[in-house]
Amino acid sequence: MATSFLPETLFYVHANLIADQMDEDIACGDCGQRGCEWLDRIKSELREEMRRSWELNPNYRSLGFDPDYLMYTSKEIRQWREKFFQGEDAKRFRFYWYYAERALMKHPARALAKVWRQMRLFYSARNPAFATGHEIALTEPYRSTVEMLQNPAFRSTFLRFPPSKKYEAACASAASAHWAVSQPQRIRRCNKMLQQVYLPVFCAILLASGLLLCSEKLRFAFGMLWPATLLIYSYNFGTCLETAIIHSLDNPRYMTVQFSFTLLAVFVGIYFLMNPKPIVSAKPPMAKLM
Repeated sequence: MATSFLPETLFYVHANLIADQMDEDIACGDCGQRGCEWLDRIKSELREEMRRSWELNPNYRSLGFDPDYLMYTSKEIRQWREKFFQGEDAKRFRFYWYYAERALMKHPARALAKVWRQMRLFYSARNPAFATGHEIALTEPYRSTVEMLQNPAFRSTFLRFPPSKKYEAACASAASAHWAVSQPQRIRRCNKMLQQVYLPVFCAILLASGLLLCSEKLRFAFGMLWPATLLIYSYNFGTCLETAIIHSLDNPRYMTVQFSFTLLAVFVGIYFLMNPKPIVSAKPPMAKLM
């Protein structure tokens, strides 16, 4: 998994860009040693699986297809190693790396546009880190877990451990039970408010930071509260940027991880803006001595 995860993720998350690049290569006859017919078969199956993934799960709206389906579920793509790469994963991964890099180098503007769209999902009035639905369904996560455990790598190692078999059976039972975690109305209202507050607070902090840069007196007044606030907000930005480059912020797993730091950032930001009381003297220490 250490050698496969990144090339597979980049290939499947950017499948639309890569399929378009394959179309261009086929049109101009630049198909490599295996020929355009071979490449066209891969491209056709990739587009068909993208279409099927969207029919099954239209939640990745910023992409228009479900990369998790391509990476973990698609039976057609699971057969690619034997069908197109002589049963060798090394050849398959080299092909994934090649086309991920080729699509980026040929069309960097489209890759940057994808990153921009992903960042806009987080820095919007509907910040996805705060769930506002009436309930959180558990059927799909449990079903996906059961499917993941069907992977031969799990069956030959993890599932040889007796408790793991009970875990697999429990997940299968939970997937068929249609369980969900309900969110009380007060929680939904709080999350809705936090969704709408995050971006204005963030913009206000950037504006206040500009003022602090111009005033040494204000910087001394706020002490370490200002850099600490920026540090907390930088965590969100850095994590979102990394996710936007490699994957998608439509992915609920990444947003679940973001929740705690996003919540912390909102409250620290409000404290910073609403409590401008000096933490240390407004004058530099040396000024007192003088």
